[in-house]
Amino acid sequence: NVPTNGTYWSQFAAGSGGIWNAGLSLGSAGQVVKVNSGASALEFGTITSKVVAHSYAENSDTYNNTNTSSDVTATNYTITHTPQSASNILLIEFMPNVRHDSGGGDTNFSYVITRTIGGTTTDFFTNGSDADYWYDSSGGNRLQFMRYYQFRDNTHNTTSAITYGVRFRNPHSTKQISISNSSGLSRWGIWELQP
Repeated sequence: NVPTNGTYWSQFAAGSGGIWNAGLSLGSAGQVVKVNSGASALEFGTITSKVVAHSYAENSDTYNNTNTSSDVTATNYTITHTPQSASNILLIEFMPNVRHDSGGGDTNFSYVITRTIGGTTTDFFTNGSDADYWYDSSGGNRLQFMRYYQFRDNTHNTTSAITYGVRFRNPHSTKQISISNSSGLSRWGIWELQP
């Protein structure tokens, strides 16, 4: 609605009190109105942020392992991200839904994060054999919950698509270790940041 009080309209159009400046020219597409660096006037400009992109993936496929020496690859539990700059930092969130089976044996979620660039897969991170250790001698008990791990990839040096994945095992006993058991979702997240 058009203001009925001309004083208020003039205040808006002329910029009195810092509301608006009628003399401000139209900016370019995608720009926003912001206060200038001297905090003395309005101007058009772009919003800057260290965060330039984000990727997310989830999967509910179940992967089990009872082998103490051989990893199981969670084939469909991956995330792919294409960096906007080869020098940007990728903050990777690894959130597997893990179940430890116990009762007379101990379990450990030992995992390797893999990184694939241009068809070449390498091991990006390997956790220790006691990093996620659990023991329950009472028999038949299980422990299942979402884990949260965070990694920084500042060595990718590419603007090609990168796929991160995981393989895992329980090196302590033949008690089963699982990802996404009972259809619990496992998730990935990647935040791309400027250095």
